[in-house]
Amino acid sequence: MSSSIRSLLLSRNAMLVYALVALALVFQILTLDSFSPFLSGRSISTILRQVSVVGVIACGMTLVIVLSHIDLSVGSAVAFMGALAAWMMSPPADPEMSHTVSGFGLSPLLVFVLMVILGLGLWIGKGLLQVKTGMPAFIITLGGFMAYRGLALNIAAREIALPPENVMSRLGTGTFPLWFGWSVVTGLLALAVFRVVRNKGTKGGTAWGGMVALLLTAGLIVFLQLPHKHVLPQARGISILTGIWGLVVILTYYVTEHTVWGRHLYATGGNREAAYLCGIEVNRVTVVGFTILGGLTSIAAMMELGQQGTAVSGAGNLLELDVIAACVLGGVSLRGGKGTILGATLGALIMQVLGSGLYQCSVQTGTQMLIKALVLIVFAALNHGLRKD
Repeated sequence: MSSSIRSLLLSRNAMLVYALVALALVFQILTLDSFSPFLSGRSISTILRQVSVVGVIACGMTLVIVLSHIDLSVGSAVAFMGALAAWMMSPPADPEMSHTVSGFGLSPLLVFVLMVILGLGLWIGKGLLQVKTGMPAFIITLGGFMAYRGLALNIAAREIALPPENVMSRLGTGTFPLWFGWSVVTGLLALAVFRVVRNKGTKGGTAWGGMVALLLTAGLIVFLQLPHKHVLPQARGISILTGIWGLVVILTYYVTEHTVWGRHLYATGGNREAAYLCGIEVNRVTVVGFTILGGLTSIAAMMELGQQGTAVSGAGNLLELDVIAACVLGGVSLRGGKGTILGATLGALIMQVLGSGLYQCSVQTGTQMLIKALVLIVFAALNHGLRKD
């Protein structure tokens, strides 16, 4: 076996894939006699849809953690921006009807754009506050955690349902046409062939790892495209939420791995003083990292709102912990400078597979939390031991 193949099979991300497959097989065995076994088309489609919100934010959180910071406000921000968006889309109240939320009746597309702008602005402010004052991001975002939750409570004192036939609801529950999924599969296979031809004769395992990731993703999409028991014809294929998550993963992966800013990101997180002495504008890198997280958080808030169809003040409760746990499971170091988008993505999948599998096995909520805590601690200990830092 060549050294490149060996390094690929023993890489950190490969270990995460092995753990993910092992968990899936265990839960498949435990749920064989159920209405919908764990590896059924219906179950896998649901898992991918449910993990999309955490997965999108985890991509942004990876950038911030690599910078040796952390953000505790994303869960509360999802509740706040979801409540604000639902209120803005609600039509003006009818005077003859009581207990009706009176909003502006804005179009979903306009509200989506406004929420993204709001998210970018809020996180630019957090980034600037951190670099100008030197305050720990932990404290700054802890304030955001409380402020956003308070605003959500004030806006959504009671549930705010989305208007009927709202585009945002279709965003949260809809599925792309089958032709779109087959087009994506064709593109992924073509890209995999291109990588094989381009890297023919090279000894690096990274390129081959990328090809394997492309093939696995294409195989998963093909599985979702096929007919399955208990899956309606219109629900076959890639859900819109999963598609958004996939696009975010691709874009953030490219930014971190193939751009100058990505190299500066890891240099700043690894050693801020050394990066500064090398001429890197560390303050700008930090602010941009926070800004990307803000934009992705606002997109995730709209995804969560569309998925639920109703804005409530308790939305996103403890979501920030799920996101941070996904990053830690994926090998993102809380000390900064280390971690990848693909690792955080696999971490998010492991957390969702674990939660969904335990739920399908009718494990009590308290026991689920204990098992998740144990898994998180074990993975964190393994990551620490592998790095020997």
